Amino acid sequence: MIEASPLPLGRARVVAGAGSTAPGRGEAAVPRDGSWRDQAGYTMIETLMGLMVMGILFGAVALPLRNGILESRLSRAVDVLSSDLERGFSLAERLRRPIRVRCLCPAPGYVVEDRDSTAVYLTRSLGSDEDFRVSSLTFGPASIVVFPTGLASSTLTITLTAGEFTRTLRVTTAGQVWAGTP
Repeated sequence: MIEASPLPLGRARVVAGAGSTAPGRGEAAVPRDGSWRDQAGYTMIETLMGLMVMGILFGAVALPLRNGILESRLSRAVDVLSSDLERGFSLAERLRRPIRVRCLCPAPGYVVEDRDSTAVYLTRSLGSDEDFRVSSLTFGPASIVVFPTGLASSTLTITLTAGEFTRTLRVTTAGQVWAGTP
């Protein structure tokens, strides 16, 4: 005898009774032909399809997010570097001593120091161990001297790179700092 039950569609409950092939009293039996099975989970294909869709969505979001983070770090590094260069110019005027600004190449960093003595006023690293994570920093020329009059020995071009993003700073002999993209 087959009764209606609250089981999902396509399933039936077999109740022991006259003419039934149920294994025991009141227990459900699986038909011998295997026409239905317990479907209380996801198949492997459904799971793999779900993981694939999640991977595609993650990939679509992760790349713009990564680019935004790299560009933000590079912008902060440019801001800090331009502020430090202006600080070097004002330091030379205030101390009335020549100040040297030089690159710590090949490491992405720089030093603001006294030209004639061993006094170091500022050392900054922009490398992978810092928040900026700048991959390369180049000075052209490798160093400049800022005189107490507020003038530099030459113009300075600084190029910062993080990932595929590049920014350039130009420092005039008068101490003006121009930031831009190459």
